[in-house]
Amino acid sequence: MIAFDVGSRSVRAVWVGIRGGRPAVTRAETFSLPMDEDDPHKLIAAWVDKLGIAKQFCAVALPGSQTVFQSGCIMHDDPRSPEQVAAMDIAQFNEMAGDDMAHDVFAFETPFELGVKRYIMSMARPSSIKEVVQATRRNNLRPADLISAPVALYNAMETFADEREEPYCYVSIGHTQTEVAIGLNSGLLFARSLAAGGKLFTDAVAQSTGLPTVQAEVRKHADCGLRENDACYEPLRTAADRWISQFNACMGVYRSTFQDRKFTVARIVITGGGAQLKGLKEYLAAKLFLPVQHISELPDIDKTYKPYAGVYDMAFGLAISAMGRGT
Repeated sequence: MIAFDVGSRSVRAVWVGIRGGRPAVTRAETFSLPMDEDDPHKLIAAWVDKLGIAKQFCAVALPGSQTVFQSGCIMHDDPRSPEQVAAMDIAQFNEMAGDDMAHDVFAFETPFELGVKRYIMSMARPSSIKEVVQATRRNNLRPADLISAPVALYNAMETFADEREEPYCYVSIGHTQTEVAIGLNSGLLFARSLAAGGKLFTDAVAQSTGLPTVQAEVRKHADCGLRENDACYEPLRTAADRWISQFNACMGVYRSTFQDRKFTVARIVITGGGAQLKGLKEYLAAKLFLPVQHISELPDIDKTYKPYAGVYDMAFGLAISAMGRGT
């Protein structure tokens, strides 16, 4: 399966096959997009032609910002199937949204709720789906499967996460948005998208140094960071606090939905370009009072995958989801 992760700053493609019974990346490619490009499709299409995969099928993402997730539970004495519960929920949502939302539902049992099924329903406007499908075709590819970004993130991370009873929070910090997925081994509990990402840090460096945005992006990865001996650490901490404020609001929604202490998040695992900022992991751990790991530090991460960790995770998650190898 070929998967394409199209971001605002770069496009990442992975080829995933099954090796020794596990999904494995057999090829990975990255294409950087110019910061001032209004219509990147011609550039991406030319790159696709160069890769020799024009018109081939691939898995692509529906951004979390274009997906609405609703979590719920089905009690042991409720005779309805998850699909029947979802049908009632979607009817109410369609009435509020004034549109017939496309939707799907997944139900699973937690290790600590006997006879209770948790479910998560994802919904998207048909116009959002059409837009992604058309964009994929303009990129000279054909969509084989369309997967919401937080679902792909969850499946990528769970491939390497350890067995446990507590939920983990998976966070992919992109350039302009952050995908959040909270889940157990057995299923995804909660998903959201935040309208904030690594651009916050780039802008902080640009404003602090007077550098143009392109040069600030390079400088950010060179000697800037959140530690006191790093350049621009004070404005970067201010930017990090803004990101944390949005993340905490998201976690507040999760806690109000899952009030039982057994659903308390035990760990945060970060990935994405924005997660590469020096000192970010330690700063988040101190501010959020939770252990924070980078995906490359997960205990079950495959040595063959480590070179791709932190960069190709979303694309990898898209591929394994499309192959039916994820949850």
